[in-house]
Amino acid sequence: MKNWVIAAIVAALIGGGTTYLLLSGDDDPAPAPEAGSEQPADDEAVEEPSEDPVAETLDLDDPRLYREPRNISYTTSLSFGFESDESEGRILGMGGHVYEPSERVDMTVTAEGSASVGVTGCFSQGDIPTFVSPYDTYLEKGGLLGGVATLLEAGASANGVVVDRYAISEENLDPHDPTSPDVRTIDEAYIDVAREGGFVVNLVINGRGVSTLLSGGGGEGQIDYALTFSDFDLNIELSLPPGCEA
Repeated sequence: MKNWVIAAIVAALIGGGTTYLLLSGDDDPAPAPEAGSEQPADDEAVEEPSEDPVAETLDLDDPRLYREPRNISYTTSLSFGFESDESEGRILGMGGHVYEPSERVDMTVTAEGSASVGVTGCFSQGDIPTFVSPYDTYLEKGGLLGGVATLLEAGASANGVVVDRYAISEENLDPHDPTSPDVRTIDEAYIDVAREGGFVVNLVINGRGVSTLLSGGGGEGQIDYALTFSDFDLNIELSLPPGCEA
């Protein structure tokens, strides 16, 4: 049952100090340097410390991009919806990976409207033997992205962390993945990558296309997809979404 549900970081830091200039025509000399201080030669450039620049592109084929952050608790939410004149449906997911008080990994999925996940009501992917983590299932194994994405915004804030946002286009939808044809045209799409750690924080794709999974038929409509990772390194509990029974 491979689909979008199942398959589915420039601030320059300049050091402090005082710069003295002796301008031509000035009567007063420049302040003498402090004893014991080293002064650069006249022809030596003083290098100011700075951070590495943000990459202008992002390789969406690099499997390291989709790895789960190590030893950090987080929650995940998924909203995948379709709407047309004839039908509408949505798949919702909630879960994550927590370490306290005991380690637990889970993702519970529910279907609304015309959407179908092959079962009635909801089900826990944690019960599926192949389920490893939400990152593994929705990003690494999902594999619906490919090619190169371009920087849209550097140093944005998302879900409590600093991220670099890269734009996703139709060309980035992997034509070899059976879920990619769902979206035929993109209105807005981006991927947020944590500046520290390099893991995915958000994947958003909004556009038009077809989805038998969500609509129950083959008509075209509006598709929205939002996969969110948040609550990083916080004390959290995984809870069941509305409509799910324990």
